[in-house]
Amino acid sequence: MSFVGRNNLFKTSAFRVMLVFTALGSLLLLVMFAGVYVSATRSLSQHIDRSVTGELNDLEFSAGKGTMADFEQVVRQSLRETNEFHYLLEDASGRVIAGDLPQIAPRVGEIRLTSDQLSRGEKSLYGVQGRGVRVADGAGYLFVGVDTLEFAKLREAATSAFGFGLVIMLLLALVTSTIVGAWLLRRIETISLTSREIMAGDLARRIPLNGTGDEFDHLASSLNAMLDRIQSLMKGLEQVSNDIAHDLRTPLTRLRQRLESGQDAATPAALRTTIAESMADVDDLLDTFGAILRIAQIESGSRKANFARVDVSELLSGLVETYRVVAEERQQTLAARIDPALRVVGDRELLTQMTANLIENAITHTPPGTAISVEGSRSADALRIVVADSGPGVPPEYRTKVFERFFRLEPSRSAHGNGLGLSLVAAVAELHGATVTLDDNAPGLRAVVSFPIAVDAGNVERVAAEASNAAAPLRDRAA
Repeated sequence: MSFVGRNNLFKTSAFRVMLVFTALGSLLLLVMFAGVYVSATRSLSQHIDRSVTGELNDLEFSAGKGTMADFEQVVRQSLRETNEFHYLLEDASGRVIAGDLPQIAPRVGEIRLTSDQLSRGEKSLYGVQGRGVRVADGAGYLFVGVDTLEFAKLREAATSAFGFGLVIMLLLALVTSTIVGAWLLRRIETISLTSREIMAGDLARRIPLNGTGDEFDHLASSLNAMLDRIQSLMKGLEQVSNDIAHDLRTPLTRLRQRLESGQDAATPAALRTTIAESMADVDDLLDTFGAILRIAQIESGSRKANFARVDVSELLSGLVETYRVVAEERQQTLAARIDPALRVVGDRELLTQMTANLIENAITHTPPGTAISVEGSRSADALRIVVADSGPGVPPEYRTKVFERFFRLEPSRSAHGNGLGLSLVAAVAELHGATVTLDDNAPGLRAVVSFPIAVDAGNVERVAAEASNAAAPLRDRAA
């Protein structure tokens, strides 16, 4: 089932994250607005208070002797000359002497008058903020204030602007969340759809890349690499299964026929012969299964736990001495050209088995009179093990196929062997980060195993430490 849909869009993590960030942004905007609003209001209120205080000082200065008559005259004159301020002058009994404001209870200090308190005046005012003082030696009360209508309009405009901005931000956040959520949902759905197609059996299916190089492309590349590896392993498993079924059918059939003939053996000697031949067939089968299990163990990487410094020069010299007798028995020659102090980090047993398989192949599959050589050398970029012969060689079209399990150049499969020798060579080489190639020796075959220079003697301690660290989890599980 597809995951894409309107309801699912609102359930995506991207949409929820965007909503959380929107909420945090709105809260931050509210805090910022509150700070600016309070600061602006306080600043404006202080400005009004300074203006009013300055006007009161001017009136007291203009009043001269400071009698009630003087203050009355000054207030009336100020009303005629300015519209910026509003005035109220009361006598000791609270009677309004002059001014454009209604009577209020005398109170010294800052005062704010509402529209209800001002409804009885000469003007209809929104509100007044001002300051009251005692004058004429306490015989009168003078109040000077400023209309707060513009102040209120400014606050309303700021509040409206904040509200409008908040709504716009929420709408943009909602649209952005929807777009981003839908985009992420499409990318994820592409991966999910590909996964379902692969689960349905299409192992060749891969996740498409957008070419943007973003984290989704990186994830898709990693998943595609993993799928390539899985497909390769599945093909290998299928090939191995087919090869096992094909290659073991003949010896098992032959074994059954021998056992059936043994039932009719006329003499004990004939029966013993049948049993001996059957046991030989069983041994061949066990050798085949042992080789298969050994290759599987090597390919699993668990043998890296045994990596240590290996003297390749000594290893090759020992193998040449061992197989020289075998070659001479087959009327072949086995020579060696091995540089001293060749070292790699690896599994000594596996490296010995790998080289032995190459030498055995050269001895087994070449005729008498063949010259076989084993070389060990180091160059600027690699350490190489070379096993060459002057035999019939391998056709170019088969030089990669011979590394496949159970592959043999002889279709009749009459030659001794199970077709797993070179497969083991390839597995050991891959485990050690080396490459193995078959080249023309003109005449004959030249097998070359190249180890990167990183595993040469100059870096052997570092590589050994890396191999030990990589193998630590395997050793822990084994313990």
